[in-house]
Parts: sequence; structure tokens; C-alpha cells
Amino acid sequence: IEVSGLTYGTNGFYLDFSGTATDHEIVPYGNTNHSTTQEKFGQSSIYFDGTDDYLRIPDSDVFNFGTSTDFTLEFWFYCGSQGDTYPSIMGSGTGSWSTHSNAVRIGPNGTLTKLEFYHNSGAGASPMLTSSTTVTDSAWHHGAIVRDGTDWELFLDGTSEDTYSGTNPSTDL
Repeated sequence: IEVSGLTYGTNGFYLDFSGTATDHEIVPYGNTNHSTTQEKFGQSSIYFDGTDDYLRIPDSDVFNFGTSTDFTLEFWFYCGSQGDTYPSIMGSGTGSWSTHSNAVRIGPNGTLTKLEFYHNSGAGASPMLTSSTTVTDSAWHHGAIVRDGTDWELFLDGTSEDTYSGTNPSTDL
């Protein structure tokens, strides 16, 4: 990944991969900051202290994949042991866990050691995909969620960890 185009600003940062897409500002909240203690690309990474910290990208139609658009969602993350109930890596919807919202979280409740992808259908939420590998080991991990037709797959560090096939939920990230 080319990171020379990474722009840091007073309200967030973004990486323009092609120059043809619309830039979406990433806005930090809480005590979110750059840390040089751990870095994956460049000289720093984003650090969350675990208390009301998050990054927000304003809602946009480009993140609404509906029920038929294929997509891959990729991310790097680093986490140690978790004390929160279902700490989220990323999600959509409102803070009240609204119908048709999605989340990538550390779970399951009680152990908080696996990477999981959730969709709230309105009848409650259960993980669609769950890793078999422990991710709370204070190491960098690469995660990917892939939707191809009606097939979903969770990859962790390049290895397929779980699959789901069936009716696609409407996916608006």
C-alpha cells in the first residue's frame, strides 16, 4: 500500500488511493489519537484507550452495498485483552444498534477473543462469521470480510476462518 498520500489534518485523515474517488473525511472522537508505540504503516497508528473513542466517516451512498453488490472490507487491527462487552472494530447504524446495522467486533461475550461480523436483522443479532483464531494477543492482524453473490467469508491473516451462505442482508456500512 502506498502511504505517501496520507494526509493528516485537524479533523482527521484520509488516504486517496486513486485520485478518482471522492474523499471521505475521517473524524476522531473521544481521546482517539496517533500513537508511535505501535505502527503498521508509516510512523504511527490510531490509538483508542477503550473509553468512548472512535472514528466516524459521514454516511454516504457509496457505502450502501444493498443485497447484491459484491465487496471486500479489509482492515488491520491490534488489540490485547478486552474488558468491554463486545468491543467494536467498526460498525454502521446508530449507537443503539439499530435494525440493518453491521459490526465487526471482538467476541463472543464472556471470552472476547475472536473476530466476529454481525448483522442486526431487527430480530436481534448473532454473528454471521466468527474466527477460530484468538485475536487478542497484542499482535497485528489483517482482517477481511468478503461478500461474493450470496457467499460470505471471513479471512484472518490471509486464512479463511469462517463462511456463510444464504440470503444477503442489506449491507449499508
